[in-house]
Amino acid sequence: MPTKHLKLWLSVIILFAAGWRFYTIINYGAFSWDELFSFHYSQMPWMDSFKFWTWETNPPLHMFILKLWWYILPATEFWARVPSMIFGVASIYCLYDFTKRIFNNNTAWIASVLLTFSPYHIFISATARGYSLLILLTILSVNYFFKIFIDNDDSRENRLIFAATHLLLMLTHLTGALVILAELIILSGLNRKKIILWIKTGLAPMFLWLAWAVPSFISKANINTAGKSWFFNIDNDWLNALFSLQTLIFGLTSIPARRIAASFPFAFFWITLLVIMAIFCASVGICIYYQVKNKIADITLQIISLFFGLPILIAIILHLWQVKFFTIALPFFLILLAYILNKYFPKIKDAITIAIAISLFGLIIFARALPINDWSGINSYLQSHRDPDKNQILIYNHFVDKLLLERYLKVPINTLPYLGPDDAGLNWDQLLIKTNYYRYIHPDIEMLKWYRDNNLLTYDQIFLLKEIGVGIDIDWTLITNRWHFDGGIVGRLGDLRALMLYDHPKNPTSTIKN
Repeated sequence: MPTKHLKLWLSVIILFAAGWRFYTIINYGAFSWDELFSFHYSQMPWMDSFKFWTWETNPPLHMFILKLWWYILPATEFWARVPSMIFGVASIYCLYDFTKRIFNNNTAWIASVLLTFSPYHIFISATARGYSLLILLTILSVNYFFKIFIDNDDSRENRLIFAATHLLLMLTHLTGALVILAELIILSGLNRKKIILWIKTGLAPMFLWLAWAVPSFISKANINTAGKSWFFNIDNDWLNALFSLQTLIFGLTSIPARRIAASFPFAFFWITLLVIMAIFCASVGICIYYQVKNKIADITLQIISLFFGLPILIAIILHLWQVKFFTIALPFFLILLAYILNKYFPKIKDAITIAIAISLFGLIIFARALPINDWSGINSYLQSHRDPDKNQILIYNHFVDKLLLERYLKVPINTLPYLGPDDAGLNWDQLLIKTNYYRYIHPDIEMLKWYRDNNLLTYDQIFLLKEIGVGIDIDWTLITNRWHFDGGIVGRLGDLRALMLYDHPKNPTSTIKN
């Protein structure tokens, strides 16, 4: 393809990518809990921010960027998501540039198209979290790793940029450590003499990262609560593993998207997924096998395979089957897929057509799932069942919904979160930051005590906003105390939440005993 035409088409694909991500932002809907967390705590005074960032599990770079962002733009859902779009679009160009340098122009073009149409990348590029920044920094970091340690271009400028990307990568997400680990493994196998240079260049800035990491770890170190984190309670079956991996291809991350996918024939979804994964793994494996067998091994292919495979392997070993733990594998997966398409479909038009077709199923579902978060249904249900003559209350089983309710609840009604004995003594900021990731089965006696202490029997009707999977089964507590289910609605939210209405008969007798 002529250089002039190449630049034109690259500009077109980047504009298309920006347009699609912009469309997603304006149709995304309300914040998810994670987004609202970043939004809320990026607006605190600077001294409070430094304290809160050491409490937080995730590194603070994205919230730091948002904090600076609010000095020039209004704090709204739209503007909170624009930085993610900028990072996402920049990633497409950086992936093209990187892939062109290590392979060829056609492979780079296919990879950029795959990232443009990737449903998961569109999702994270429209979400006010740090994952699109993580992708961008991952591409940049590995690009400069290649320049310095594979291409032997260890200029001062390259070393400074490499050091900066390492530091920023670790300040974005802890899974950035897997990129650094992969680099060390590669150098150990290729040229151990360069490890000293790698330590001086890429690892030394990590001491700056420790300025956040050490206080953060100390603030959360508690052996009694370590096992309560949600990432230690993920379903470890292979079906859940496959569904997590499908995100790299189909991008079905939100509950609305999964509901729509469920309307397709079950066999169609899983057979398509397994066929694509099988062809991908077999193609990469065969390429590497024949290269090694014929002693013409393409080191670049093997290196990219390691950057892709290591996060997946770690997820397998630790049973961390949640897409955020291997998001950093996405650009390497797409590079490998582009390499395969270019190898078996020499005509660039054919390869790009297939690349778009692979993403088409996920794209259709993703578009139909918008808005991802919509509180109008819950507000409408509450409004239609609001009765000023009855003593009503809205209770919710996951206390983190406090921020969401304060922002999106439009119906005047008293609210009450479930708080367990472990939450006593913590103020709201400590509770939201330090314990929001706890997911464990709360004992029945604990919930019965909470029910009694809050005098819920004095109400005529209870609305229960229930998030699935947090281990707090307030339904059981209400039914045990003779409350009757009287309808409800499943909210159109990114996480599965249901709003349920409970009535209590007159002159009830509580089953709670002192």
